[in-house]
Amino acid sequence: MTIAPGDRVIDYSYARPSLQKVASAGAVAVVRYTAGAASLPGHPSYPLNRGKLITSAEFKAITAVGLDVLANDEWFTDRVTQGAAAGKEDARAAATVWKLCGLSKGSAIIVSWDASPVRSKWRSARAYLLAYAAELETFGYKLGVYAGTPFLKYAASNVFGRFVVRFLWRPNAGSWSNDGLPYQPDTSTPEVRAALVKLALTKTPATLWQTGNYWFGKSADENLVLRVPVGASLETAAAGVKKPPKPGPKPPVPIPDPVTGKELTLTPDEKAYFDAKFSQIEQTVRGAFSDSSGKAHTLRAWLSSLAGKKVDIASPKK
Repeated sequence: MTIAPGDRVIDYSYARPSLQKVASAGAVAVVRYTAGAASLPGHPSYPLNRGKLITSAEFKAITAVGLDVLANDEWFTDRVTQGAAAGKEDARAAATVWKLCGLSKGSAIIVSWDASPVRSKWRSARAYLLAYAAELETFGYKLGVYAGTPFLKYAASNVFGRFVVRFLWRPNAGSWSNDGLPYQPDTSTPEVRAALVKLALTKTPATLWQTGNYWFGKSADENLVLRVPVGASLETAAAGVKKPPKPGPKPPVPIPDPVTGKELTLTPDEKAYFDAKFSQIEQTVRGAFSDSSGKAHTLRAWLSSLAGKKVDIASPKK
């Protein structure tokens, strides 16, 4: 599955638009939801969140029409500021659901801070996300973050150590971001989308930009891909497919040493060179012992031809 900058992705929670219509309208992927600890049956808040949760059947239906799936985890707006224990609990529940659905290993699960990113809460949000990322690692997933641009810049820095956050989603709330990106821009053609991507790359570190445009009667939000990869399931799976290695050079050909009888290891080029040289020597020797008709010379005639004069081998000069 190939996703490129300028492509459009839609996200929806409780709505269920026709997947065929989503694909034919030009989207390449959809963002679907879990709800932290409330994603699992038995949790007190599960009944309140059940309507927006991804299911295995829905996941398969989405990919069956050629759409990719991005995983988002959002329970309530400020859950991400409740520290490490909350982060671990939510990650375990969300990753369990996504794994059952078939989300590819290496994909991102994007955690939403769906409120103004108040700086005084950044420390507790960092603790939550670090614990979340550590738990995701045990499932083979990576961390993503949905938040206003100031916090995205913070998340994109080295404050998360080895849990580098590569997947960043910028919400359509300008008051949370104040980064100069337009609200509800025209995205109708590839050309205008390319211009928007170029602008956005100077304003935000985000991978995905929620533009404020709506699809299907405001039941789904539009998002513009700014950078790749985005961490979607099919995209990640395709990137993980190993191509067969190109055939390397042929191994050296062992040949016997004419003196010792031991094997010499020569490359094909070296063998071709020596074969040519041996052939040349063979022809020279054959020519020395035979005339142009192929008749063998006597030893005297051969030595004379080599010396360029008559040679008397019976009485050598002293």
